[in-house]
Amino acid sequence: MPTIFFPTAPLVPYEAYERVRTQPQGRSSFGLAAQQPVARSFVPEEAVLGELGEVECGKTAE
Repeated sequence: MPTIFFPTAPLVPYEAYERVRTQPQGRSSFGLAAQQPVARSFVPEEAVLGELGEVECGKTAE
């Protein structure tokens, strides 16, 4: 997947965030692992400070 960021833009730190609703989605090809390259394609690799992935349904979230 090609990177979409503009190379002349100042480097701004980001944290990548991926989320799925159910455990089966988390294990499937549409899960967290599939979202990682997409989330990281929007910014240069050196701008990503960290990554957070979670499996949680909005109905049952506290």
